[in-house]
Amino acid sequence: MSLVCTKGGKPPKAVPAKLKKNAYVLELKDAEKNLKEQYRRAKKMLEEMMEDGTPLLAREIANVMTYNPVIAPLLKPLVFQSGTALGFYADGALVAADGTRTELAEDAEGRSPTRSIS
Repeated sequence: MSLVCTKGGKPPKAVPAKLKKNAYVLELKDAEKNLKEQYRRAKKMLEEMMEDGTPLLAREIANVMTYNPVIAPLLKPLVFQSGTALGFYADGALVAADGTRTELAEDAEGRSPTRSIS
């Protein structure tokens, strides 16, 4: 999320002084700050989960990918493992690099064999 002001079609370097104290602008800036903090916390938590090998249920991954716009971008590039299947999570399945889909049961466990999020 970002806040962009334009004047004459060009963005100024900062929010104009006239608008800095505007309640709506302050609310947007606060929301942006909160989302950035949530992103940092989520990234740290996911890194710790990967290091510990903590599994996630397929339904948990699906829920986050559908309803959490902050954490979903962190999960999208991760490769998950469920049993012998490896792949990116997409619509209830692990999709391998060659396009092979392995459908997951809602209670299937998936974990990321990777060690860090970049």
